[in-house]
Amino acid sequence: MENSWKIVDRRGEDRGIHSLELEWWVNWESITDDYYQSEISAQELMSMWLKKMGDEENVKISWMVSSVSESAPFTGEDEDFLSFYRWPEHAVTGERLNWLTLPVQDKAWNDTRADKGGFFQEVLGWKPSPLQRTLHLPTLLSAAGLR
Repeated sequence: MENSWKIVDRRGEDRGIHSLELEWWVNWESITDDYYQSEISAQELMSMWLKKMGDEENVKISWMVSSVSESAPFTGEDEDFLSFYRWPEHAVTGERLNWLTLPVQDKAWNDTRADKGGFFQEVLGWKPSPLQRTLHLPTLLSAAGLR
């Protein structure tokens, strides 16, 4: 029951106990929508994405609370999870959620999975920290040995 959170909406209606996870995506990762993993490699997708990004250095990261499909709080969106729900509390201890401790979704682009944007984690061995709002592309590519 480590990742078990009581969700209550703004009207006070109990929405149950949920495991919460942060789902992330970056601009233009939707290039994966046109392919199956059998058609193109993660490296080829990364090359296409980098070409699409051009000289852009700071790339926006968007976040969603996956089990309730609402934008994560503190990410600059006009409406987010806290617009519709109260602050989650742990199902056993009653402790308020620290959003920065939620697990971040793993993504893959390989023989068994074809996640949108999965090429990032496959090629770079990277995923963002919880609620990270941007990635600095030159730094990330340098750290991965790609530039």
